[in-house]
Amino acid sequence: MQKQKGSIFDMALILVVIVAVFIVVIVVDAFFVEMAAATNNTLNQTHIQAGQTALLGMDTLFAFLVIGSFLSVVLGAFLIDSHPAFFIVAIIFLILMIFITGILVNVTDGIANSAKLAASANKYPLMVTLMNHMGIVVLIFTAITSIVLFGKYKMR
Repeated sequence: MQKQKGSIFDMALILVVIVAVFIVVIVVDAFFVEMAAATNNTLNQTHIQAGQTALLGMDTLFAFLVIGSFLSVVLGAFLIDSHPAFFIVAIIFLILMIFITGILVNVTDGIANSAKLAASANKYPLMVTLMNHMGIVVLIFTAITSIVLFGKYKMR
């Protein structure tokens, strides 16, 4: 198996995964609410309630997903031998990531505040807060990744 090393471009993939998890959790919660309202069977109600309870744990797990994903990129960046001349490419990527993050935050904000999904989104305050501040989070972690990637001492 080839050695796998992280790069600063992994931050874009992680951002897309985080946004996808946010959207899926909100939509699945809304689905559970609709199913609970549509069914009259007590057994089905019990299973739906158990699903909703399990899904509420995603609020805390989402924070661990965000922090763990970004830390894995930082640790992976430490394994890469890089030349400081590529720092300019990293700065351009940082600016691009902030721009893309702004677009994705607006999309997730629109989803969370839509008429059908607002009640479900309000059940996940930590997720909504993290998504509203994702631009700052991405800026900090991308800057840390750049420092780790280009600022480490190489022993040869």
